[in-house]
Parts: sequence; structure tokens; C-alpha cells
Amino acid sequence: MTGKSIKTPGVGGRIQILARMRVSLKRRGGQDTNVRLIDRIPTKGGPTMQLPQGDVRLLHTEAAQRLLRSQIPARFAFVWSDGTPRVIPTWFHWNGTEIVTATYAAGPAIGIRHAAQRVKVLRAHPHVALTIDTDGFPPEALTVRGVATVDEVDGLAPEYLLAASRYLGEAGAAELASAVDQPGTRQYRIVVRPTWVGLIDFRTRLPSVQGGVTAAENP
Repeated sequence: MTGKSIKTPGVGGRIQILARMRVSLKRRGGQDTNVRLIDRIPTKGGPTMQLPQGDVRLLHTEAAQRLLRSQIPARFAFVWSDGTPRVIPTWFHWNGTEIVTATYAAGPAIGIRHAAQRVKVLRAHPHVALTIDTDGFPPEALTVRGVATVDEVDGLAPEYLLAASRYLGEAGAAELASAVDQPGTRQYRIVVRPTWVGLIDFRTRLPSVQGGVTAAENP
């Protein structure tokens, strides 16, 4: 969707929606009940084998779900209009099928002077990549490639509030919403639908150069 504005509830309503969604997630163990954690696929008449790099089902493995539920920002990469690469850190929310980030279209209460310029670029060049990775040892890294779509919402995007709750806690998210969700605030939802997924944890999934998992296609 491009150039489309979506009506959302006021700040009080959004905080209530956030609370209901958090309770729902807790009741379901913090993940979508339709997601069955997997890390291997069956083969005819033989043992199971690891999912190859590139298989989007890797998003439903235990390691990937742990990273998607973590407080680690995603590193979001895209190509600018002049062909040069860009990468930014960003909060995100995983909804079970897509990775959603948000940025401001307008925010007079916090001094936003113009809409984020990357939105126009993403609409013209929607192919993106992102990574969520740890800095401990052994490291874990989830790499996603996909196609981004952008839409605009009045007020704060629901996924932004859910991400804020994960990063700041529910009290911190409510405080943030009260401060920034004022008249005139608008956000863009940047929705990434994964088309390629890679996962390395240096335990059960080593890089191919170490004799580990390989890609279903050349990366």
C-alpha cells in the first residue's frame, strides 16, 4: 500500500489495545499459536535434515523466535535513490508473518520537522534486508531479505507501541505514548514480508565455510 492513510484510535484507546494484545500474547506463551517451532524438515524414507539458508521457515525455529522476541534492535538495510547502500538501527515488531517498523510522518510534540526521507526511497526501491544479531559468544544472527510496503497512520502505529512495550516495558511504553501521541502526530508503517531467511548460531548451525548449513540458492 502506498500513500494510504489509516485511522487509528486515540492514545487512550491505543494503550488499551496494547494491553489487550500483550495479555493475549502472554496467554499464548509469547508467540503466535499458529507458529510451530521447527528446525528440521523430513525426508522421504530417511532422517530429517536442517532447513537450508534462504528457507523462510527458519523464522519459526526456536533460535529465530528468541531473536525476534529480544530487545535487540534490527539493522535495516536498503538502497538510496543514488544507488548507495544505507543501514539504520530500528525498533521492530514481528507479527508472525511480517516484520514491522515505524517512523514519523509528523510529530509536532517532539519537534519532527519533516517526514522521514527514507519512506519515498523505500516506495521506489522496496527490496530490503535486515539482521538481528547478538554480541555475545557464540553469536546468533538472523538475516532477512524481503519486500517493504509503506502505509501511513494517524497517531502512533500499533506495532510501534508493541515494540515500545518490548524495549521499554509496559510502563515505559505508556509514558512514551502519552508524551508523543499528540494532535498532528502521524507515523509510517514499514512492513517487510520476508522472501529469504538465514540463521547462524555457531552451535547447531555453522556457516558454510565451516562445513555448516548452505543456501538453497546462492546468496
